[in-house]
Amino acid sequence: GYVRGNQEYEEKKAEIDELNSKLYRGEIGTMDVYKRTRQWSLDYYDLFYKRFDTKFDKLYFESQVAEVGKKIVLKSVGKVFEESEARYKTVPGEGATIFRGEKYGLHTRVFITQDGNPTYEAKEMGLAPLQYKDFPFDLNIHVVANEQSGYFQVVFKALELVDKKFQGREYHLPMGMVQLVGKKMSSRTGVIVTVDGLLEEVKNLLAKLIISKELSEKEIEEVKEKGTIAAVKYSVLKTDTKSNVMFDMERSVALDGNSGPYLLYTYARCKSILRKAPASVRQLADYGEAKQSNFSKEELDILRTMYKFPEVVQEAAEKYAPSLVCNFVFELAQLYNNFYNTHSVLQADTEEQKHFRLLLTSAVAQLI
Repeated sequence: GYVRGNQEYEEKKAEIDELNSKLYRGEIGTMDVYKRTRQWSLDYYDLFYKRFDTKFDKLYFESQVAEVGKKIVLKSVGKVFEESEARYKTVPGEGATIFRGEKYGLHTRVFITQDGNPTYEAKEMGLAPLQYKDFPFDLNIHVVANEQSGYFQVVFKALELVDKKFQGREYHLPMGMVQLVGKKMSSRTGVIVTVDGLLEEVKNLLAKLIISKELSEKEIEEVKEKGTIAAVKYSVLKTDTKSNVMFDMERSVALDGNSGPYLLYTYARCKSILRKAPASVRQLADYGEAKQSNFSKEELDILRTMYKFPEVVQEAAEKYAPSLVCNFVFELAQLYNNFYNTHSVLQADTEEQKHFRLLLTSAVAQLI
C-alpha cells in the first residue's frame, strides 16, 4: 500500500493533497473512510501484538491532538513561537509558524505549515496535556528511533516553555533500528519483510530443532510459538537500546548461543531435574535450606553471579537498559550448564550435596 501510494502521488498530487486537507478539516465523508481504513491497520497490528503479549492502556491518534496542538501553538505566538521569515516559507507571501531553537542551542522547526496545517511537532503540543490528564506522570518516556533525537530536543523545549509543569518530565529513549542479516528492505520499492512473515521464518528454523516422540502436535506447536517469540524478543532486548539490532535468524534460535531459546532450554533443563527428584526432596528445593561448606568451582561461580541480580535490575531500571538483565541471565545460564555438564545433581555423592544442588537448580530456574 505504501509503494502504491508513493507511485500514485506522483500522478495525482493535487487530488491527494486536497484529500489530506479534507482529513485535517474533519469532513464527515472523508473521516468515515479514514476511520475504517485505520481500523484495518489496527486489526492487523493486533494480530502480532497478541503473539508478543504486548498491551496498551490507551491509544492516541493524530486526529485527536492536531487541532488542540495547533491552538496551543497559535496561542503562544509571540511568546514561544513566531511567524517565519522568507527562508522558512514554501509559498511566496505566506509564512509558517516556527520555534526558533537556536536560542537554546537547538535548531529551528516548523510547527504549523504555511497552509495552516499542524506538523508532528504541533501535535506533540496537544498530545502531552492529554497524556498528563489520563496518566499524571513524573516521567513520560518516548521510545522512538535515535534519528529523532534532535526532533524531541526541540519539542520538549517548546513544551516546557509553553507549560512549566512539563520541565524535566519528558524523556526520549533513543532506539536503534532492526536490521536483518542477509536481507535488504525498502518500503519505497516494496522489498519488505513483514513482522508476521519474519515470525514464520523463525518458526520454520526452530521446528528443525524439535525432536520428540513424546509430545503431541499441539504441544510441539506451542513449543515452536513460545520459542519463536523468545527468539525475536530476546534478540532485540539483549542489544543496547541505542545500537542497531543485527537480527540473524539462525543465531536467534541457536540452542548453544546467546538466544531466547537457549534460555528456555536451560530453564526446561532445571525444571526437568526438579521433576525427577523424589517428592520429599522437591519440596525441600522449594522451601528448604541447604547446609554445605565444600563447594565446587562451578557451584561457586553460580553463587558469585546470582547474588548480583537485584543490583542488575536496579541498574537496568535506572538506565532504561533491558540488555543488562539479558546479559546477566545469559551468563547465569552458561554457568549453570557448565555446572550441569561437570557434576550430577540427582546422583550427588551425599544427600547434603544433592539437597544443595537441587536448591541451586531451583534458584537458577526462578531467576531465569
